[in-house]
Amino acid sequence: MSLTPDAAELDAVHQLVDGHLFGPVAELVQHVEYDPELTRWYVRFGCEGRDAATIYFDLHQRTLRYELYFLPAPDDPARVAALHAWLLRRNHDLYGARFSLGPDGDVYLTGRVAIEHLTVQELDRVVGVLFELTERWFQAAVTIAYRCPVLPCRIVRNRSVPVTCGEIRDSILCAPRHRRVAGLRGPEDHAAAPFGEVRS
Repeated sequence: MSLTPDAAELDAVHQLVDGHLFGPVAELVQHVEYDPELTRWYVRFGCEGRDAATIYFDLHQRTLRYELYFLPAPDDPARVAALHAWLLRRNHDLYGARFSLGPDGDVYLTGRVAIEHLTVQELDRVVGVLFELTERWFQAAVTIAYRCPVLPCRIVRNRSVPVTCGEIRDSILCAPRHRRVAGLRGPEDHAAAPFGEVRS
């Protein structure tokens, strides 16, 4: 494949993505849809702590971009700062996707794969990575963004420093699964709204 794929090569990539998402992947998730006007696929799957999460796959000239709406931004500035610090720490070890902020401050999982590297195995890996990250980190992120207790200040080098939600993340993540705080349900417009062409 050339550095800039021609129409035939892009059509082959489109058929690969379409065939795999509506084939093997559709058997494992809640729903798959396609919007021909945007060249966008929607893959919705269930996960712990929320009704569903949806992956958006956008086919561009050189890459396949993917995005998952993860969490709305909290209103409290202190919680925003704690959440952003926590997300940056998570990004340090991530591979295949990363946490990012949208224009409205909401949190997304995003990534890209070059078309020349795109295979059905790579598509499976992307879906698996996004599912695993959502399952692993969603409840902890909700706790930091919305449900952390207001903790007292501590003294560091003769200064009063507020204890943040980020400092208790380890106790949240290490708690047994049945004791973790249940996450918020995902926004309806990102989890269940109809998009584009629906295929049965």
